[in-house]
Amino acid sequence: MIDEIWGYDITREGRTCTVSVSGEIDMSVSADVFAVIAAALDRRDTDHVRVNLAAVSFLGSAGLAALVKAHNLARDRGRRFTVAGAKGLPLQAMEITGLLPVLTDMQRSRFHREQDDPPVGHD
Repeated sequence: MIDEIWGYDITREGRTCTVSVSGEIDMSVSADVFAVIAAALDRRDTDHVRVNLAAVSFLGSAGLAALVKAHNLARDRGRRFTVAGAKGLPLQAMEITGLLPVLTDMQRSRFHREQDDPPVGHD
C-alpha cells in the first residue's frame, strides 16, 4: 500500500516478518501504520515482527505511540517485536523519548550483559 506521505513493504524469512516503512509517520497515518504491524502480529506463522525504519524521514509522537502500542500487543501475544534501521530525526525521537532501548535490541543486549557481569562492588 502506498499513501501520499508513507508506504510499506512486507518480507518474510522463516517465522520473522519485516515491515519496512518509508516516508513520514505522523498523526495522519499512525493508525494505518499500527494496523499493518498488528496484521503481521496476528499471523500464526509469525514469532517476530521487525519494523525497519531506514527509509522513514519523520517519526512524530503519534508514530512513536503506534510503535509502543505494537510493542505492547506483541508482548501480550507472546511475540517478539523490534524496531531497526532508524536514523536521523526518527532515531533522535526514539533517543529523546527513551524508547530506543525499549523498541530495539539494545535493551535485550544490555540485559544479557548485566546478567553475565558480576555485581559491582562484590567479590
